Amino acid sequence: MLEIFFHGDQRFHRIFLIQPDDVRAVRMWAMNVGAYNFAFAFGLAVGLLMVNTGNAAGGTSIVLFLIVST
Repeated sequence: MLEIFFHGDQRFHRIFLIQPDDVRAVRMWAMNVGAYNFAFAFGLAVGLLMVNTGNAAGGTSIVLFLIVST
């Protein structure tokens, strides 16, 4: 979520290795990386929830897919 909402915040420029003049240029990759990370985290949470609530085969498939894809 940091990449999506806080890439322009000067407090996080060290984390993202951004120079203050480059904030506009990195907006596109920051939004893309943030959405990608959020989708994988959401998928992992859903897969683990499925494993723990009785759908072990489906949940395990999702978790393994996400682990292999990263």
